[in-house]
Amino acid sequence: MSEHPWLPAEHTIKIRDLRTRFGEPEVYAAECSCGWTGEPQRGSGAERTARREGIVHVDERREAAERPR
Repeated sequence: MSEHPWLPAEHTIKIRDLRTRFGEPEVYAAECSCGWTGEPQRGSGAERTARREGIVHVDERREAAERPR
């Protein structure tokens, strides 16, 4: 179990396709199991940018949990 009960033991990132209809421009956002949602990313590299944003989120949370209080 996590030594910090307010943090989930593991963050799981999902990349969500936010397009409402087929053929619309690409829009993706990262979502984490902790409830965090990244900014919508648009364009041809949107999925990759959203994934990178999710990885940064997980890394920041991990670093925050490891810091001594």
